[in-house]
Amino acid sequence: MTSCDNEAANFLAMNLMHDIVEGRLSAEEARKELGEQQAAWAMNRPAPYAEGRSGR
Repeated sequence: MTSCDNEAANFLAMNLMHDIVEGRLSAEEARKELGEQQAAWAMNRPAPYAEGRSGR
């Protein structure tokens, strides 16, 4: 399990992990999505994976 002091980063990691377990993303796809979501969040753009439980 992952943990840091940034709630958005924790949501991002957990939501991506959930999608891998559910078969929605491969590990490679999740790594790519992680970079895209982190960049979007850092630039104050929408980053759904970092904004709470994805519910996908």
